[in-house]
Amino acid sequence: LEKVSAVFLRLEHPVAWGSVDDRPADLLFALFAPPSDGAEHLRALAAASRALRAPALREQLRRAETVDAVRALFIKDEARAA
Repeated sequence: LEKVSAVFLRLEHPVAWGSVDDRPADLLFALFAPPSDGAEHLRALAAASRALRAPALREQLRRAETVDAVRALFIKDEARAA
């Protein structure tokens, strides 16, 4: 990896995984970073965490029908937060 990269998955069937609220997970977000990254991955993780706390964004992600629609939601949220 040359830079921080993210993967977003929306599961068709939510998975129980022992969460604090005991609700199954259907939205997954993973970050990957090169060892030389420093703290950039922490900034990306904080931004993703803030974004995904919003119930409206989570519902929009669940309803998005294309990869481009999902990408647009994340870009829109990032621009709003800036």
